Amino acid sequence: MDKLHPSIPDDVARGIDVSDDYLTSLNKVVKPHEHVLLVTSKGFVSRGLVATIRTQLQCATLSIVDDVTANPEMAFIDAIYAKFVDRGIKHIVALGGGSVMDTAKVLSSLLDKKYLSVTELLATPTEGRQNVRLTTIPTTSGTGAEITPFATVWDSYNSKKYSVTNVHADFIILCPSLTRDLPKSETMNTALDALSHALESLWNVNRSEQSAMYAKEAITLICDALPKALNDGHDLSARKALQQAALLSGLAISITKTALAHAISYPITLAFNVPHGLACSFTLVPLLKYVGARPLELSEEQADKVIHLLDSLKLHDVMNEYALLPDLLTAVDRELDPSRAGNFISPVTPELVKTVIEESMQNADT
Repeated sequence: MDKLHPSIPDDVARGIDVSDDYLTSLNKVVKPHEHVLLVTSKGFVSRGLVATIRTQLQCATLSIVDDVTANPEMAFIDAIYAKFVDRGIKHIVALGGGSVMDTAKVLSSLLDKKYLSVTELLATPTEGRQNVRLTTIPTTSGTGAEITPFATVWDSYNSKKYSVTNVHADFIILCPSLTRDLPKSETMNTALDALSHALESLWNVNRSEQSAMYAKEAITLICDALPKALNDGHDLSARKALQQAALLSGLAISITKTALAHAISYPITLAFNVPHGLACSFTLVPLLKYVGARPLELSEEQADKVIHLLDSLKLHDVMNEYALLPDLLTAVDRELDPSRAGNFISPVTPELVKTVIEESMQNADT
């Protein structure tokens, strides 16, 4: 799997480079006259990658934002934007996981359109690609944010999350070796995010033949590769497979958007700080059993592999470390996301949501 998965169409593949030398790939797309903004997190400062980029990136000026954290807040992005709005940024490079890439995507749109804030950006429909170029280098294998045309931003003070749309990366660099040192928990949570994206795009009213193809390929890759990566984090073949699965799942939800599992997840993440990949995947088994394999055009063997994988991870016990069942039910009942729930292929009722959460938490240690 040194090359892109064959399911990825040529027009998409042209903007993607699979390489174990991300810096060489990056210098191919960065222009020498550009003012580049590197968006990343503290982990890559401590690992030395930021220092390496600072000395080896061939550009006129390099500015750095290195304090992105999980679930980027609107106020945080507004503060970065205010700092750089008049600095002539021509190219943003996102090195990190989904939150880093979401931050960079929103900044690329803000810096291009010169809106006053994220709030104004959300209120103003955007068309066409942004002129501030964007390169994404994912260091996890889950969100698919490197390829999706939207970004999630959070307003925890008001218990809200929002999606900025029509924000596209110009270039994507897939470097599987950057994911080898991910701890088990992050390997699991990000891969589960990709699995959730794949399944959510299948039980979706917006499903198409193309999205279904991407999703099924992603499911096959994850079911095979995730146990291997959890057993040996330096299994580069498994890391490559997971990275490409995340890309395929990202392509799938770019067509369909997400559905009920994500609608349930958002209030849980806001209320209890549950990692997104865990929050949007702990309900997958009861949802898969509710819908059934046949309507998703999955074989019974494929469905069984998904259920076996998820059951083996004991997600109910991990969830129980964040919140107990009554608290989960209360949070979701108060703030279920109707836009995502509306994409589910069956009518969503309070009784269905309650049953799904209860079944998801069965056998949890108390």
